[in-house]
Formats: sequence, C-alpha cells, structure tokens
Amino acid sequence: MPNVVMSDAPIFDLLGSWFTLACFGVQPSEALMAAAARRGLPLHVLQGDAPDLVKVYGRQLLLVRPDQHVAWRGSACDSPGVANAIIARALGWGN
Repeated sequence: MPNVVMSDAPIFDLLGSWFTLACFGVQPSEALMAAAARRGLPLHVLQGDAPDLVKVYGRQLLLVRPDQHVAWRGSACDSPGVANAIIARALGWGN
C-alpha cells in the first residue's frame, strides 16, 4: 500500500489497529460494515475526500488489513452476500 499524506498525517498513522475501511469520496459501505460486525471484526472507518487518493489506490473503497496490506478494493459493495465473502476471505475463512 503506497503511503500518502492525508489530513497532514501519513495514511499509515490514520489506519486502525485492526482492519480499516478507507473511503475516498464515497460513503462507507453499509454492507461491509454489517458483515464485519456479524463476524465480530473490529473495523475502523477512514473517510477522505481527496480525489487524488483514488488515482493512487485505484478505487474508492479499500479494506486494509492490520499489516497494512490491501485485502480488497472496489468502487462499491452493496450486496450483503458479497460483503460477507469479502470479509471472510480477508480473515482467511471460508464463506
């Protein structure tokens, strides 16, 4: 994951201690947040409006693991089934 400065701080300093859902110019995915809650996964939401971040990361939504690797990225996630599969895969579990 490339490091960028966001709100006068490196993005790595703004990530949560567990998983982080980074949202650039879009609202957080309710489906992903609900899927994380169903699995008991602590999920920090990082909201940013800088359009240049989409150019850096390629999508508006990123699910970042605690080791700062991107587990998933996309433009949207509205389906509870898809969100559950994303969270399960990020955790290394079957659906």
